[in-house]
Amino acid sequence: MDQSVPTDPKLERVFLSHDEDNSGFMDHVELQAALNELGVRVSPNELSSIINTVDANSDGKLSLAEFAS
Repeated sequence: MDQSVPTDPKLERVFLSHDEDNSGFMDHVELQAALNELGVRVSPNELSSIINTVDANSDGKLSLAEFAS
């Protein structure tokens, strides 16, 4: 996905603040923390389902563009 696609500033801030290893991607642990900050509570199964749904390139992690989608 094109990383230069404009995203909501709040989502970008949340993404960047939870990308703890500064990899440019979110793993399961980082995504769970980000969703919690946004007030979204999900079970481990729901979290896996979210990742599988929005992970466009199926690499098991989310880019900013995938996170914002």
